[in-house]
Amino acid sequence: MNACPLPPTDEPWLLLPTAGVYDGETVRSDLALEIRAGRIAAVHAATALPTGLPCWQPAALAVPGFFDIQVNGGGGVLFNSDPTAAGMRAIAAAHRRSGTAHCLVTLITDTAEVMERAADAAIAASGRDGVAGIHIEGPHLSQKRRGTHRADLVRPWSEATFTLVERLRRAGVPVLLTLAPEVVPEGTIARLAALGAVVSLGHSAASATVARRAIAEGARAATHLFNGMEPPTSRVPGLVGTAILSELHTGFIADGHHVHPDMLKIVARARPRPGLMVLISDAMPTVNGPASFRLQGELIEVRDGALVNAAGSLAGVHATMATSVELLAAHATMAREAILDAAIAAPARLMGLTDRLGKLAPGYAADINLLSPATLALEAVLVDGRPLAGATALAR
Repeated sequence: MNACPLPPTDEPWLLLPTAGVYDGETVRSDLALEIRAGRIAAVHAATALPTGLPCWQPAALAVPGFFDIQVNGGGGVLFNSDPTAAGMRAIAAAHRRSGTAHCLVTLITDTAEVMERAADAAIAASGRDGVAGIHIEGPHLSQKRRGTHRADLVRPWSEATFTLVERLRRAGVPVLLTLAPEVVPEGTIARLAALGAVVSLGHSAASATVARRAIAEGARAATHLFNGMEPPTSRVPGLVGTAILSELHTGFIADGHHVHPDMLKIVARARPRPGLMVLISDAMPTVNGPASFRLQGELIEVRDGALVNAAGSLAGVHATMATSVELLAAHATMAREAILDAAIAAPARLMGLTDRLGKLAPGYAADINLLSPATLALEAVLVDGRPLAGATALAR
């Protein structure tokens, strides 16, 4: 990454990026941000700056820190292996180095005991240190489309899951729950939605009819579109086709391995309206960590930029939001503001957190990424208005 001029002071200061400010809605070329005590105190017109404050003018585009709603691990830590508050904080810290200011730490299919420990961790850690909440991916998934989720742990619907989500929501923890709609009883999604949980459809072989029923019940998202789903055909749209044409927020991976950039371009153009694409990393412990790890006993390692198991099959993602944003820009998958929306504002809208995340506005934390205006490459990371030492798009 290129070095950007950054303030060496804890005193109030002004950030006036020469390439503009993405405020969470649009890119403005005429704004300056006043930073005080780690927060954005005011937004000023560039032509009417207050006097007496130091002003830094990096040749960059200023955007809010990324918000990743699907992070399995980072910094050598896998949440399933370390379902603790400390584990969540370590994962969030590893991704913060790469510009992800906030994340939902993800627990994939595991035992009931591990799920309870993960819930305890989320209650203790959420709302601080970059941990925005928890994503529970499974265990109520399709055996046919379970992917790397262990077959012996994938199981039918259990009321214990409802009780777990209810406990998390009572504690105020934002919850994203991925399930296959065909394996849960009718009415289950409506009950979960009534708790305030965000239900996402994934690892599923559901028909279009079942998918539409799930959406009518209150499902609001689809998990890593194409991956863990029946491939659509000319005669059978399935969950993929239904999700694309629906109002679901569709999570998608942009690492160059899981989904071809041209397919993402087709999806983006087919959506019924803007703002429904949600970029995720689906990252594993190798991000800003070691080159391999064990996933429920199986060795997973980085080969040619992809995470694979012993058979050579994809087994997770070795990417960050920063590298994914840069890839989307390089392939012109979406317009610049649509890419930024997918990485910042759309996930905040989905999770109902726009009152505190996804904007550069008065009262919001000064968690800011400075990006190259030409490539959207990450150039610097500010946390609470201070440059983060050791920031990097992805340490391999």
